[in-house]
Amino acid sequence: MSIIFVVFIVVSIILVPFAYVKSVVFKLRALFTMKHPSHKDYNQAIYGFAFFIFTGIFTLLLDVIVDSYYFWKNNFRSELKKIVVETEKNNITLESFKQIIHFC
Repeated sequence: MSIIFVVFIVVSIILVPFAYVKSVVFKLRALFTMKHPSHKDYNQAIYGFAFFIFTGIFTLLLDVIVDSYYFWKNNFRSELKKIVVETEKNNITLESFKQIIHFC
Protein backbone atom coordinates (compact mmCIF):
# COMPACT_ATOMS: atom_id res chain seq x y z
CA MET A 1 0.00 0.00 0.00
CA SER A 2 2.84 2.40 0.67
CA ILE A 3 4.00 1.97 -2.94
CA ILE A 4 0.74 3.55 -4.09
CA PHE A 5 1.31 6.41 -1.66
CA VAL A 6 4.87 6.98 -2.90
CA VAL A 7 3.67 6.94 -6.53
CA PHE A 8 0.96 9.45 -5.61
CA ILE A 9 3.50 11.81 -4.02
CA VAL A 10 6.03 11.47 -6.85
CA VAL A 11 3.43 12.12 -9.55
CA SER A 12 2.02 15.06 -7.58
CA ILE A 13 5.47 16.64 -7.26
CA ILE A 14 6.19 16.05 -10.96
CA LEU A 15 2.93 17.80 -11.88
CA VAL A 16 3.61 20.91 -9.76
CA PRO A 17 5.65 22.77 -12.45
CA PHE A 18 3.00 22.02 -15.08
CA ALA A 19 0.26 23.30 -12.77
CA TYR A 20 2.31 26.44 -12.07
CA VAL A 21 2.86 27.20 -15.76
CA LYS A 22 -0.79 26.51 -16.58
CA SER A 23 -1.93 28.79 -13.76
CA VAL A 24 0.40 31.60 -14.85
CA VAL A 25 -0.86 31.33 -18.44
CA PHE A 26 -4.47 31.27 -17.23
CA LYS A 27 -3.94 34.36 -15.06
CA LEU A 28 -2.17 36.21 -17.89
CA ARG A 29 -4.98 35.37 -20.30
CA ALA A 30 -7.55 36.57 -17.77
CA LEU A 31 -5.53 39.74 -17.27
CA PHE A 32 -5.33 40.55 -20.98
CA THR A 33 -8.95 39.67 -21.75
CA MET A 34 -10.50 41.98 -19.16
CA LYS A 35 -13.18 44.00 -20.92
CA HIS A 36 -13.45 47.60 -19.77
CA PRO A 37 -11.64 47.09 -16.47
CA SER A 38 -11.77 49.83 -13.91
CA HIS A 39 -8.50 51.04 -12.47
CA LYS A 40 -9.20 49.20 -9.20
CA ASP A 41 -10.04 45.88 -10.92
CA TYR A 42 -6.98 46.05 -13.13
CA ASN A 43 -4.69 46.82 -10.18
CA GLN A 44 -6.22 44.00 -8.19
CA ALA A 45 -5.62 41.57 -11.08
CA ILE A 46 -2.00 42.74 -11.42
CA TYR A 47 -1.41 42.33 -7.67
CA GLY A 48 -2.98 38.87 -7.72
CA PHE A 49 -0.80 37.86 -10.66
CA ALA A 50 2.37 39.17 -9.00
CA PHE A 51 1.44 37.46 -5.73
CA PHE A 52 0.97 34.16 -7.53
CA ILE A 53 4.29 34.50 -9.40
CA PHE A 54 6.16 34.70 -6.08
CA THR A 55 4.07 32.33 -3.93
CA GLY A 56 2.61 29.92 -6.50
CA ILE A 57 5.23 27.17 -6.21
CA PHE A 58 5.07 27.27 -2.41
CA THR A 59 1.27 27.13 -2.49
CA LEU A 60 1.26 24.20 -4.89
CA LEU A 61 3.81 22.31 -2.79
CA LEU A 62 1.70 22.99 0.29
CA ASP A 63 -1.26 21.53 -1.64
CA VAL A 64 0.79 18.39 -2.34
CA ILE A 65 1.44 17.99 1.39
CA VAL A 66 -2.23 18.45 2.27
CA ASP A 67 -3.36 16.11 -0.53
CA SER A 68 -0.86 13.50 0.63
CA TYR A 69 -2.19 13.68 4.18
CA TYR A 70 -5.79 13.20 3.09
CA PHE A 71 -4.80 10.51 0.58
CA TRP A 72 -3.11 8.57 3.40
CA LYS A 73 -5.91 9.24 5.87
CA ASN A 74 -8.76 8.18 3.54
CA ASN A 75 -7.16 5.29 1.67
CA PHE A 76 -5.45 3.44 4.50
CA ARG A 77 -8.14 3.49 7.15
CA SER A 78 -8.37 0.44 9.34
CA GLU A 79 -11.53 1.22 11.33
CA LEU A 80 -13.89 0.67 8.42
CA LYS A 81 -16.90 -1.48 9.25
CA LYS A 82 -18.25 -1.64 5.71
CA ILE A 83 -16.68 -0.73 2.42
CA VAL A 84 -19.95 -0.30 0.55
CA VAL A 85 -22.38 2.21 1.99
CA GLU A 86 -25.99 1.20 1.50
CA THR A 87 -28.19 3.67 -0.32
CA GLU A 88 -31.33 4.95 1.31
CA LYS A 89 -34.72 4.67 -0.30
CA ASN A 90 -35.85 8.00 -1.73
CA ASN A 91 -39.20 9.26 -0.50
CA ILE A 92 -39.69 11.78 -3.32
CA THR A 93 -41.77 10.49 -6.19
CA LEU A 94 -42.37 12.05 -9.57
CA GLU A 95 -45.94 12.86 -8.56
CA SER A 96 -44.86 14.67 -5.39
CA PHE A 97 -42.22 16.58 -7.38
CA LYS A 98 -44.90 17.69 -9.87
CA GLN A 99 -47.08 18.85 -6.97
CA ILE A 100 -44.24 20.95 -5.59
CA ILE A 101 -43.60 22.48 -9.02
CA HIS A 102 -47.30 23.21 -9.46
CA PHE A 103 -47.47 24.77 -6.00
CA CYS A 104 -44.47 27.04 -6.71
